[in-house]
Amino acid sequence: MALLKVVVISLVEQCNLKCWGCDHCAPLADESFLAVDEFEKDMKRLAGLAAPYGGVTRIVLLGGEPLLHPDIKKFTEISRKYFPEARIEIFTNGILLIKQSDDFWENCRNHKIVIKATKYPLKIDWDAIIKKAKSLKNM
Repeated sequence: MALLKVVVISLVEQCNLKCWGCDHCAPLADESFLAVDEFEKDMKRLAGLAAPYGGVTRIVLLGGEPLLHPDIKKFTEISRKYFPEARIEIFTNGILLIKQSDDFWENCRNHKIVIKATKYPLKIDWDAIIKKAKSLKNM
Protein backbone atom coordinates (compact mmCIF):
# COMPACT_ATOMS: atom_id res chain seq x y z
CA MET A 1 0.00 0.00 0.00
CA ALA A 2 1.29 3.43 -0.96
CA LEU A 3 2.33 5.91 1.70
CA LEU A 4 0.71 8.74 -0.24
CA LYS A 5 -2.35 8.00 -2.28
CA VAL A 6 -2.65 11.46 -3.87
CA VAL A 7 -0.21 14.33 -4.31
CA VAL A 8 -1.73 17.55 -5.67
CA ILE A 9 0.63 20.11 -7.16
CA SER A 10 -0.33 23.60 -8.27
CA LEU A 11 1.70 24.57 -11.32
CA VAL A 12 0.07 27.97 -11.88
CA GLU A 13 -1.75 30.27 -9.50
CA GLN A 14 -3.70 32.30 -12.05
CA CYS A 15 -6.46 31.15 -14.37
CA ASN A 16 -8.03 32.15 -17.67
CA LEU A 17 -11.47 32.27 -16.06
CA LYS A 18 -12.63 34.60 -13.32
CA CYS A 19 -15.04 32.31 -11.48
CA TRP A 20 -16.65 33.94 -8.49
CA GLY A 21 -16.57 30.79 -6.38
CA CYS A 22 -13.09 29.58 -7.33
CA ASP A 23 -11.81 27.33 -4.54
CA HIS A 24 -8.24 27.98 -5.71
CA CYS A 25 -8.68 31.78 -5.38
CA ALA A 26 -7.24 32.13 -8.90
CA PRO A 27 -9.10 35.39 -9.65
CA LEU A 28 -7.15 37.00 -6.81
CA ALA A 29 -3.76 35.51 -7.69
CA ASP A 30 -0.91 37.30 -9.36
CA GLU A 31 0.74 35.53 -12.28
CA SER A 32 2.93 32.85 -10.77
CA PHE A 33 4.48 29.74 -12.33
CA LEU A 34 6.10 26.86 -10.50
CA ALA A 35 9.79 26.57 -11.42
CA VAL A 36 10.62 23.38 -13.31
CA ASP A 37 13.95 22.88 -11.52
CA GLU A 38 12.33 23.21 -8.08
CA PHE A 39 9.60 20.78 -9.11
CA GLU A 40 12.18 18.21 -10.25
CA LYS A 41 14.15 18.57 -7.02
CA ASP A 42 10.97 18.10 -4.96
CA MET A 43 9.72 15.14 -7.01
CA LYS A 44 13.09 13.39 -6.77
CA ARG A 45 13.09 13.86 -2.99
CA LEU A 46 9.46 12.75 -2.67
CA ALA A 47 10.14 9.64 -4.75
CA GLY A 48 13.05 8.74 -2.49
CA LEU A 49 11.04 9.26 0.68
CA ALA A 50 7.94 7.44 -0.56
CA ALA A 51 9.63 4.47 -2.29
CA PRO A 52 10.11 2.30 0.83
CA TYR A 53 6.41 2.70 1.58
CA GLY A 54 5.01 1.89 -1.84
CA GLY A 55 5.45 5.23 -3.58
CA VAL A 56 2.66 7.53 -4.67
CA THR A 57 -0.55 6.27 -6.26
CA ARG A 58 -1.78 9.42 -7.99
CA ILE A 59 -0.33 12.81 -8.94
CA VAL A 60 -2.63 15.69 -9.90
CA LEU A 61 -1.18 18.68 -11.75
CA LEU A 62 -3.50 21.65 -11.51
CA GLY A 63 -3.72 25.37 -10.92
CA GLY A 64 -5.48 28.03 -11.51
CA GLU A 65 -5.17 26.68 -15.01
CA PRO A 66 -2.16 24.37 -15.51
CA LEU A 67 -2.22 24.68 -19.30
CA LEU A 68 -1.16 28.31 -18.89
CA HIS A 69 2.27 27.06 -17.81
CA PRO A 70 4.63 27.28 -20.80
CA ASP A 71 6.50 24.18 -19.57
CA ILE A 72 3.50 21.91 -18.91
CA LYS A 73 5.12 19.04 -20.82
CA LYS A 74 8.21 19.11 -18.61
CA PHE A 75 6.05 18.61 -15.52
CA THR A 76 4.47 15.49 -16.99
CA GLU A 77 7.86 14.13 -18.04
CA ILE A 78 9.36 14.72 -14.59
CA SER A 79 6.33 13.25 -12.84
CA ARG A 80 6.55 10.09 -14.93
CA LYS A 81 10.33 9.87 -14.48
CA TYR A 82 10.08 9.72 -10.69
CA PHE A 83 6.73 7.97 -10.42
CA PRO A 84 6.60 5.42 -13.24
CA GLU A 85 3.60 3.56 -11.79
CA ALA A 86 1.49 6.50 -10.60
CA ARG A 87 -1.65 7.74 -12.26
CA ILE A 88 -0.74 11.26 -13.43
CA GLU A 89 -3.50 13.74 -14.21
CA ILE A 90 -3.72 17.26 -15.58
CA PHE A 91 -6.83 18.90 -14.16
CA THR A 92 -7.95 21.70 -16.51
CA ASN A 93 -10.96 23.84 -17.33
CA GLY A 94 -10.56 22.70 -20.94
CA ILE A 95 -10.42 26.10 -22.63
CA LEU A 96 -6.85 25.68 -23.87
CA LEU A 97 -7.03 22.00 -24.81
CA ILE A 98 -7.97 22.55 -28.45
CA LYS A 99 -5.03 24.96 -28.81
CA GLN A 100 -2.45 22.44 -27.62
CA SER A 101 0.13 21.24 -30.12
CA ASP A 102 0.39 17.71 -31.43
CA ASP A 103 3.58 17.51 -29.38
CA PHE A 104 1.57 18.13 -26.18
CA TRP A 105 -0.88 15.36 -27.06
CA GLU A 106 1.94 12.98 -28.00
CA ASN A 107 3.67 13.75 -24.71
CA CYS A 108 0.48 12.96 -22.80
CA ARG A 109 0.04 9.72 -24.69
CA ASN A 110 3.69 8.66 -24.30
CA HIS A 111 3.71 9.38 -20.57
CA LYS A 112 0.20 8.01 -19.97
CA ILE A 113 -1.15 11.31 -18.69
CA VAL A 114 -4.86 11.50 -17.90
CA ILE A 115 -6.53 14.78 -18.81
CA LYS A 116 -9.47 15.67 -16.60
CA ALA A 117 -11.57 18.66 -17.53
CA THR A 118 -14.20 20.45 -15.52
CA LYS A 119 -17.09 21.13 -17.86
CA TYR A 120 -18.04 24.69 -17.08
CA PRO A 121 -21.01 26.18 -18.94
CA LEU A 122 -18.78 27.57 -21.69
CA LYS A 123 -18.78 27.11 -25.44
CA ILE A 124 -16.04 24.53 -25.73
CA ASP A 125 -16.05 22.07 -28.62
CA TRP A 126 -15.49 18.91 -26.59
CA ASP A 127 -16.01 16.71 -29.66
CA ALA A 128 -13.14 18.50 -31.46
CA ILE A 129 -10.89 18.05 -28.42
CA ILE A 130 -11.66 14.34 -28.21
CA LYS A 131 -11.11 13.99 -31.97
CA LYS A 132 -7.74 15.78 -31.66
CA ALA A 133 -6.63 13.51 -28.82
CA LYS A 134 -7.71 10.36 -30.64
CA SER A 135 -6.16 11.42 -33.95
CA LEU A 136 -2.66 11.00 -32.58
CA LYS A 137 -3.10 7.36 -31.63
CA ASN A 138 -1.81 6.22 -34.99
CA MET A 139 1.19 8.55 -35.24
